[in-house]
Amino acid sequence: MGTSIRCVETSPGDRKVVVRNSEENLAAIREILQSVWPDAWTREKLCDTMLPEVDFRDVPLPAALLTLSEMSRTHDPWQGEHGKGMNILFAVTDAVVAKRITFQAREITLESALGAICDLVGGIYEIKGDVVMVRIGAVE
Repeated sequence: MGTSIRCVETSPGDRKVVVRNSEENLAAIREILQSVWPDAWTREKLCDTMLPEVDFRDVPLPAALLTLSEMSRTHDPWQGEHGKGMNILFAVTDAVVAKRITFQAREITLESALGAICDLVGGIYEIKGDVVMVRIGAVE
């Protein structure tokens, strides 16, 4: 199988490298990307993980985030070392525990679902290596 590498501009100044190759070479390329851009594979995986349905109705935020993490394992498109879902972490504070959400979607990426939920509760998510950190409330 031949190698195909291309750079796609998803928005001004934001580029994603797309590589088509054998599984062995993809693993090597991911390792190189990880050393140059530590969050690269985590960001890519957020975009690649497609959730067939998300249905939260008046669910506590911690339960929703834990469910998303579990769904990421079930629907993880990757194989091998990085095919174990996403680690979604959050601080259990009064602000987090008090939040309840209602959110429904079909055929949505994990990135879009996580972004929408963060928007609903006034939070953000940050990628730190292989972990997605959700922060609610005052963010510096």
